[in-house]
Amino acid sequence: MTIHLKLFSFTSLERAKVPAAVACPFELDVKQWCTDDCEESVYQLVGIVVHEGSSASSGHYFSYISSRLVNRDDQSERYWYCFDDSDVTSLSDQDLDRSMFSQIQSTKTSYLLFYQRD
Repeated sequence: MTIHLKLFSFTSLERAKVPAAVACPFELDVKQWCTDDCEESVYQLVGIVVHEGSSASSGHYFSYISSRLVNRDDQSERYWYCFDDSDVTSLSDQDLDRSMFSQIQSTKTSYLLFYQRD
């Protein structure tokens, strides 16, 4: 499931960026919005496209992608990777939360959220 967040505001006079960090859950249950009895309604955040910049006419895009690894005890661990041009760095859920979702106003804003059912 892809969620597109409105980042920009357009009027006849200006194109502006909405400078607010949006807290995005790592797990999203959509059952309350289902019209039918949906059995599989829980989705996991697996990717984010980010716009970094202060306006609608300039900025830079990069992404965070999650990867699940299963260890010897069949326990799943999630790792996040930041893909920023030729740079790739790894980070934890907590690092991602701090970097993206805990600031009230930021030049880094989530633009597209990608969720997947387990």
